[in-house]
Amino acid sequence: MSKKLIALFIVLLLALSACSISLASDVTPPPNFKSPTPPSPEAVAVASVPLLPPDPAQGAAIFPEKCAPCHGVTGMGNGPQAAQLPNPVAAIGSAEFARKARPSEWYNIVTNGNVERFMMPFRSLTDRQRWDVVAYLYTLSAPPKMVQQGKTIYDASCTSCHGAQGKGDGSAAAGAKIPNWRDPARLAGRSASDLFQVISNGVAPTMQGFASQISEDDRWALTAYIRTLSFANPGNSQSVAEAATQAAPGIKTTPAATSAAPPATSEAPQTTPASGTPPVVATIIPFSTTVNGKVTVANGAALPAGLKVTLNGFDNMAQTWTAASDVNADGTFRFDNVQVQTSRTFMATIDYQKVSFTSTPLHAADMKPEQPASLTVAVSEVTADTQTLTAQRMHLFFDFSQAGIIQVGELFVITNSGGKAVAASAVDNPALKFELPKGAQNLSFQDGALGDGRYVKTDQGFGDLLTVHSNEQVQVIFGYEMPYTGGKQAMSIPVTLPVEQVVVMVPSVGITLDSSQLNSAGTRDVQGTTIQLFTSGSLAAGSKLDLNLSGAPQANPAAGSSAGGTNTNNLVIGLGAFGLVLVVAGVWLYSRRRTGLAEIDPAGEEIAADQVENTADSLLDAIVALDDLYQAGQLPETAYQQRRAELKARYKSLREN
Repeated sequence: MSKKLIALFIVLLLALSACSISLASDVTPPPNFKSPTPPSPEAVAVASVPLLPPDPAQGAAIFPEKCAPCHGVTGMGNGPQAAQLPNPVAAIGSAEFARKARPSEWYNIVTNGNVERFMMPFRSLTDRQRWDVVAYLYTLSAPPKMVQQGKTIYDASCTSCHGAQGKGDGSAAAGAKIPNWRDPARLAGRSASDLFQVISNGVAPTMQGFASQISEDDRWALTAYIRTLSFANPGNSQSVAEAATQAAPGIKTTPAATSAAPPATSEAPQTTPASGTPPVVATIIPFSTTVNGKVTVANGAALPAGLKVTLNGFDNMAQTWTAASDVNADGTFRFDNVQVQTSRTFMATIDYQKVSFTSTPLHAADMKPEQPASLTVAVSEVTADTQTLTAQRMHLFFDFSQAGIIQVGELFVITNSGGKAVAASAVDNPALKFELPKGAQNLSFQDGALGDGRYVKTDQGFGDLLTVHSNEQVQVIFGYEMPYTGGKQAMSIPVTLPVEQVVVMVPSVGITLDSSQLNSAGTRDVQGTTIQLFTSGSLAAGSKLDLNLSGAPQANPAAGSSAGGTNTNNLVIGLGAFGLVLVVAGVWLYSRRRTGLAEIDPAGEEIAADQVENTADSLLDAIVALDDLYQAGQLPETAYQQRRAELKARYKSLREN
């Protein structure tokens, strides 16, 4: 990837992590590495603001596994593992404790841990997930009844100035500077106690104090409701409580410390046996063994006769071994004389109803010569109906590096919540269809070309023959060009799938974006480049995102300049790198369209691992991407540990030299 594109997409990554610090801060440094000037907690907290409104209901699903083992189901510090720790666990669920805490401070602790109190960092969670958890923590001390009480008071006493949704647009707000509580960054640095003091004492000269008009309990209830205005689905605390109830039965007893990021090194564990215990004898590799398997159908339907299953072996993410076998009538299959090598990973694949289904990985470290290994391939019915598909996120990026042209990059993160795989009914009838705005030209893709196998032309745009399996998350990335003459362009972007959230990025200084459907999320200044961010909530399938772009684009100082500018193909390649780091949860590295974790240069060619640019930021970003892939279950542990150790060794060598 050229230096210009690297700079451009570092800006993208920083913008979407919604902070002014490098993504490198989200990686555990190599052993013995000491930062010469570590950032102060205050500096990190100020930079830590959410890009999109956090969703406490999503946080409720994360809390039981990551937090409850120590903090307890209600956050009172009485989890099953709390007694094993030398210090008392913080009672984050108590009102007295929670009212003093600022969201940015809690986010910082979730991100970096608190070593003094034996809390490990949770960098295995994405930036969005950490904010969701922080949002949920506040609901532990503010039950639905309290929030509803606060809403009643808010509707009666606050809407005239602050507006029904807290945007500062009430009927009496004309001419006054009323804060927008819907801006996630607005409340990130304010504790409940801070809000309580403002409600009680007022802010001269625009806001009166309510200490004499509203009781103390009601003021705390009002504070709890105002906090929810910065969350997704403000005030809907009942759905959060329901999500927590559904998640609670799944609590694991694993200590929170072991639920965080995976170990940074791949050293073998100590094998010194306890007294009276026979020594552990390591399995000698290579060897041959048997792999048994079972094909299961989601709805219990009978399997058709004549099915074949393929077992593939991967060494360092390259396929090096393969075998085929018949599937018996009861769904069982067997592979004899399976060749096991160090670091080899196996995956079984079966074609069912013209769609490929793949097992979870089987690692060499988990296999023994005297004990047959087992695999399960879960298949499901196949449909062309897209009703169960939702675009969790729709990212739009506008680039103005070429005169008279807007280059548009679109990235969709799509989830299938149904029990069937969604696939094309025929090569000329794809299930996934995307419309392009009028005037779009020079369509390009991250990993292919129109008519090249995966992507097919349609009357309104293009179709994607990609299969979206049940409970799978995939990403679709494409780019195109629009004319930009006369300093303005109106665009109406079709929305073909229901979209939960939209993020729009305008990186060029001097460009104005207007849209009644988007809310400004402010700007991010990174290395001299100003990025404008806009967001919106859900968009219905079949609707359009209407926006107007205007202004005189200026050169991107961080990216430099070139006579040829940046072509659309390079743009989508860069968006692909961005997607790998931030929205990679549905990408399979093996059986689905990828055979390696290589970077891609602007010409579309893979770069060998030892040719990746040796800069601190690029190496750390690569480690972040690797960690995200592993945590999403997309990397076998052996390959993950080996690759991570290589990257960390290169990083350490770079720092020492």
